[in-house]
Amino acid sequence: MKNTPKFLIIHTEASPIITNAPRFEIVNQFHQQRLFDKSSLGWYIGYHYFLEKSGKLIQARLDDEEGMHTKGYNLSSLSICMAGNGDVELPTKEQIETLKKWINEKAVQYKIPKEKIKPHRAFLPLFEKTCYGRLLLDDWAANLLEEKPKIANITFKIEEIKKQVTLLQKIVGLLQRIIFYKSMNKGKYGAFSSSVNPEKLALTIKGLAIFVPSVVALAKLWNIDISGDDLISIILNAALVVSQLGVAFGTGLTLWGGIRKLLVHLKIL
Repeated sequence: MKNTPKFLIIHTEASPIITNAPRFEIVNQFHQQRLFDKSSLGWYIGYHYFLEKSGKLIQARLDDEEGMHTKGYNLSSLSICMAGNGDVELPTKEQIETLKKWINEKAVQYKIPKEKIKPHRAFLPLFEKTCYGRLLLDDWAANLLEEKPKIANITFKIEEIKKQVTLLQKIVGLLQRIIFYKSMNKGKYGAFSSSVNPEKLALTIKGLAIFVPSVVALAKLWNIDISGDDLISIILNAALVVSQLGVAFGTGLTLWGGIRKLLVHLKIL
């Protein structure tokens, strides 16, 4: 059966001696004596990776191979063991640097969240083992994971920005058509001015840009199916009807006509 990593499990060797000498071969012999299965890479170590005090990282098992390190999780996790004894000594600077890099690479590769990066002891009955060591808190390894924006969230935000830009373009188009009708109707009704106050126009665009998404969101809460496009259409039609009737109105009155039309559509008025 293939291993499907859902957890990152960090171990300590719990070496009986304090030494900076390489430990990989010694641990491999120990696991061979315990009759651990030989990996496809030719090692008996039950961990997928072994981390020397020098910072050297050695892979003992392929990522998709079953581990022999944590009962019940050997087919759903990646494991790494740090040389040394976490009960009496802290990891070296080199070990921490390599472990941090490993955690960040594997967490991204297998989409493993921070809450699933744990010490060995987290999967055992209380007080059965201290692995990865009494000197390290349960969240020590998890805190080595660098928080990065998720690609999915970035994509979502980009799409939202595109929608807002499209909405603003439609609002500008709506106001341009209103201005056009006001200009065309000036001679016929004598009630319109072709001059436009840029400040009022900017405020109207800003107001509509806030108003339209807010009303759409409110409509969803009331289980009313209406999109931004529908709302723009309602406001546009309301404004054009008023323009064609030759009623004098300012930019603010145009907005109110659209709002009132919407409220009627939503059966509030």
